[in-house]
Amino acid sequence: MTTKARRLSLAVLVGAALTSTTPFRAHEHNACVEVNNSSNNRLGVFELLGATGRLKRVEEVATGGTGVNGGYISIPQIASTSAVAGRACVFAVNAATHDVSAFQVTMEQEPGTPCPCHTRPAGGPVSIGGGASFGPLGGGVAVTPDGRAVYTANPGSSDISSFAVRPGCGIQRVGPRLPAPPEPADIQVKPDGRCLAVSSPVTDRIAMYRIGSNRQLVPAAQFAVPGRGRASGIEFSSRLERDVLYVSKAAAGRTVIVRFDVEASSCRLQTPSVTELRRGRTSSVARLDPDNRCLFTADHPSSLLAVNHPPSTISAFAVDSATGNLTHVTTVDDVAFYPAGMVFGRTFDGTRFLYYTSFTREILQRPLVGCVPGPVVAPNERASLEPSLPSTGPLRTLALIE
Repeated sequence: MTTKARRLSLAVLVGAALTSTTPFRAHEHNACVEVNNSSNNRLGVFELLGATGRLKRVEEVATGGTGVNGGYISIPQIASTSAVAGRACVFAVNAATHDVSAFQVTMEQEPGTPCPCHTRPAGGPVSIGGGASFGPLGGGVAVTPDGRAVYTANPGSSDISSFAVRPGCGIQRVGPRLPAPPEPADIQVKPDGRCLAVSSPVTDRIAMYRIGSNRQLVPAAQFAVPGRGRASGIEFSSRLERDVLYVSKAAAGRTVIVRFDVEASSCRLQTPSVTELRRGRTSSVARLDPDNRCLFTADHPSSLLAVNHPPSTISAFAVDSATGNLTHVTTVDDVAFYPAGMVFGRTFDGTRFLYYTSFTREILQRPLVGCVPGPVVAPNERASLEPSLPSTGPLRTLALIE
């Protein structure tokens, strides 16, 4: 064999060996998870470990503002952008001081950063406006897909504030506040960035807004939501054959989800369809997995906080990719105390997990097999290590950044 042939043979063997081994990964995490802990005015920051799906606490960061305990409607009090060039932005509301804190997240550990997922303030909290207030339920926050605009739902003043996002994640309030239906709760931006939806539990209506080229909001219309209960949680589809909005309703003795088609150009809601289960009481939380194959709800057994309450439940629905219609798959008893915010993650090998919070200051984790939630992974992760806090606290929401 010639020298050239031997070198070629060695190169082929080395290449085969490299392709047969486990792919090298520059880090051990798949994503970062952040929790807005409004009782102690901090963000809990975690790595989502890619090998196991477990959460690893890396730091707690002060928001710079003051929160409130909130109520039993789970308002999205934290939102994030996707990571670009290893950086992402996180926005958290401070319900007692009526302002919004912005942070920049560094996904990898770099020189000058103490840990992966390091979260640092991008300036001080910014007011939602003179006379505007979040109110006792907290406040909602949503960010556009391009990460250049943030909107808050202000239940205390029944309006919406708009912010421009500057390089480095700092925010600046822009334009006048826009009227919203009374005591708005959930607020979400459509994944294509064209529409914004706001729910109003007290009126059982959804207000729709068009998002202009300059990210200014233009009122479209308000829509009554059929079915029992009060419109609270909202969720846009992102991977179905049509644009769909799901509305979860707080209904005594029922889990109620209403599906609407969304007209793309006008942002109007059409052809509502009601799915109802005669079990539990929805906690106003309904979330689609990233592939839009399944929708999960966290169900409260009662509208009032009670120590000796029946088990909470997690309900799973399969989503028809063509119509967005829902088919109930299963309802499982849960150990969470009034489950609230939900996010989804996966391991390097593709195992999927559901993560969600509890009124008992825990983050719980369940593996997902199709649309079926597996047993809770123990031990559960505390959302905050603050020892002086009471054992129970407000419903809180999570953001997953990847």
